Formats: sequence, C-alpha cells, structure tokens
Amino acid sequence: MVLTYNAFLLGADDNSNASLKARLNHLPDALSRTAADIIFVQEVWSKGDRKSLVKAMRKRGYLAADMESRSWWPPYFLGNGLLILVRDGISIINEPQFKSFDEVIGNDRFANKGVLKVTVNVPRIGRIDLLTSQTSYLPFDLKRKDFDFTRQATMLGQIRQISSMVKAGSSPYKIFGGDINTHPYVWDAGSGQFDPSRLTPEYNELTQSLHMMDSFDLAKSHCAPSCFTWDNERNEQIKRSTKVSGGTDISGYAPSSRIDFILVAGADIKGLRSGTAIEETFEIAVDGKVETLHLSDHFGWLTELSFPAMDLAHGK
Repeated sequence: MVLTYNAFLLGADDNSNASLKARLNHLPDALSRTAADIIFVQEVWSKGDRKSLVKAMRKRGYLAADMESRSWWPPYFLGNGLLILVRDGISIINEPQFKSFDEVIGNDRFANKGVLKVTVNVPRIGRIDLLTSQTSYLPFDLKRKDFDFTRQATMLGQIRQISSMVKAGSSPYKIFGGDINTHPYVWDAGSGQFDPSRLTPEYNELTQSLHMMDSFDLAKSHCAPSCFTWDNERNEQIKRSTKVSGGTDISGYAPSSRIDFILVAGADIKGLRSGTAIEETFEIAVDGKVETLHLSDHFGWLTELSFPAMDLAHGK
C-alpha cells in the first residue's frame, strides 16, 4: 500500500495557524491507520514539525527519509516540506537526495520547493526509487471562471525536473507520490468542467512522456468517480480558511481537483485498488474552542500495488 498526503502544516491563515499543532498531534495515528507501507508527505514545513512527526512514526513502525533544506528568503527559511516514510522491514539503502526547483514563483519563494528521492529495498520485490514533490499551482480567476496560466511555464519547468530525477535512477521500479497541483485534464471555462479529451502538459510530461502509470487508471477505484483530493465542496479546511485571488472565499466557485498522484513505472506492476484517504474529521482545539475539521486542505491518495515477486533461486 502506498499513500501520498499533503499535510497543510503551515500557518498560512488564521485557522490553519491556530490548529496547526493540534492537527500535527492527530497526524501520526491518521497516517498509520491507512496501513500504507510507503508514505509520501508534503507540507511539513518546519524542521521541528518534521522531527516530531518522524519520532511519532518511528513509534508506529516507520523509518523516515528526510533531508533538511532551508530557503534563503527571510524571515521564513522554510524547508522543502517533504518526507518519505517506509514501514519497518523495508530498508533505506542510500542517503536521500534533494534537488531544489530552478524556478519558483509567488509565495513559493519562502520555501525551498523541489524533489526528494531515496532508494529502498523491499523484501521479495527488490529496489524501488521513491520520489516526492509539491509543485507550484495555477490560481483560479473567479471573474473569468478560469485558471490563471501565467505560472504554467514555471510549473512545467518544475515537472521536468521531477522527470529528470525519475529517469536518473537505475532501480527497476519507480514510485512518485506527490502534489503536482494540476488536474489530469484541461479545464474548459466555457463548459465549466474538465475536458477528458485533453491532457494538461504537466500531467502529460509525467505519464505519457515518462511512461509512468497513474494509479487512478491502473487500479479499480474505491471512491467517487472524481476522486478529488482537493475538494472545496467537502473539505472543511477549504471551506473555512482557504482564500484565492482577491481574498474571496472559494467555496462554490473554484473547481475541485484531482491533484495528488501516485505514479509508478516498472514491468508487470498491477494496481489492485485506489481511493481517497484521511477524509474523516477530527475534534481540534482552535483558539480555545473545539472545532470539527479535516486535518488538511487535501485528502490523501491511497493505492494498493502488486509487484512480481523476486526469483530468490536466481537472485532476481
């Protein structure tokens, strides 16, 4: 089982800042309850929060691949926000690698966004390259009811850096889990929906060009047809605290999106099932009051994969 989850552990607005520590306290149990063997986490921005999460997950039987990398932009000096967790029994066989994005835009300058990569050995499967990242995003323009594409060149540059790190490894299997902030399909402003006949260039780069398989297509889905991981209709964190251009509440305006992905490459990998995860709400103390909230402004994406077993007799 593989999980990717954007934890939203940044005090980006009043509500997330007030609830950050309370949500962090719930996070280890929420992650481990998914029973995932490999967990990709994004947006654990501070060194202290990552250290706390690593320690808590160690008690729950997980090892961590982490690489501290602060941004240069004062006064924040945020890290890359990325973490890879693997269950005991899976061995981490090299030092994690981190590559900063060459181009960033907007508030992303406050953090050191990029790609985190590590190679593991899984019993009876062999070596797997694991990679996680979070790219920039395209703001949604409420007046035009369309995305602002002025950031697309930057996003595509970041996606190509992810592709380069995927290609660089020699392992027979590769798994990418992360938040690439783009829906697979192009948004059609005229019809107000995504057009399944047109792939976005970012998604195309990671799947068609890189020959990685989307677990959504690989496996039988166990959630609604959309499987949105950033859903302004269902997620209380989005309804209550997330703003878009002009400071306007996005509820009921911006399209929900499938923007968190698990992509795999390698021969004879099969997908058994996929679906959204960590959708439950929690009672969280916010400014002295107990609120019922989701842990993040994202839901997780969980996939069960099947790999061909290693031929132990021939060491393959």
